[in-house]
Amino acid sequence: MTDTHRLAELATHALCSLGFDRAMVSRLEEGRCVVERFHSPLDPDRAVAVGQILSSHEWRLTPRLASAEVIRRKVPYLVTDARRRLGAPHWLAVATGTRAYVTAPVVCQGRVVGVLHADRLAPGPEVDELDRDVLALFAEHFACLAELAETRSRLERLQRRVHGLSRTLAESVEACMAHERELPLGSADADAPPPAPLRLVVPPVASVSVGALTPRELDVLRLLAGGDTNAKIARRLVISEGTVKSHVKSILRKLGAANRAEAVSRWFQEAASP
Repeated sequence: MTDTHRLAELATHALCSLGFDRAMVSRLEEGRCVVERFHSPLDPDRAVAVGQILSSHEWRLTPRLASAEVIRRKVPYLVTDARRRLGAPHWLAVATGTRAYVTAPVVCQGRVVGVLHADRLAPGPEVDELDRDVLALFAEHFACLAELAETRSRLERLQRRVHGLSRTLAESVEACMAHERELPLGSADADAPPPAPLRLVVPPVASVSVGALTPRELDVLRLLAGGDTNAKIARRLVISEGTVKSHVKSILRKLGAANRAEAVSRWFQEAASP
């Protein structure tokens, strides 16, 4: 699932199947609680009316509210007298008619992103510590599902963006090819001579100063100029890689080069000089 709103709706239904009469999922937005979903299977018509009231309101997380304590400490909470104690805003307690309720944070990657609430209606028993612990366990699993849904949603958006870029690139290439096919045969570009092919000119070994390098070092330098690695040079010259490294160090020292590329460059320069 990638729709977090649908996931919140399913969560309220699942909580009511665990023995609660009503359940609510809220999300956090800049220090405010915003109701995402409210559900009660006992009185569907009243649940719709209460849900509309809740969805049109939000409340600030002042320090005296239980929700603020839940978010600050990242722990579940049991509010036993919702109307007399500031467990929730007064308008929320009046709208829902709750006597007592349990609440738990939804923690994703160490950050509280939402809050779950659940309670029971009279004449049933009020919620207790066991209900608080059940809701806390449910909140942990719900957080995992919410994080997974958000990750999948981001991946889908990224996939659509990559596909869009791929189509744009394909269209650009096709446009370039079409433009090339439309060039007139008598244009200046068509009459221009083809560029000369690039050639790698390997200087003769004798062009390097005789007193600078030994014959074996010249062999190593020639193979370096061809792009061979130490292992390949060792196989071609039937010597060990350690010996090749020693020859390379000696070549760099004698030519005053800082690295292999510079040694090869200087060798080419000596070959090109009169």
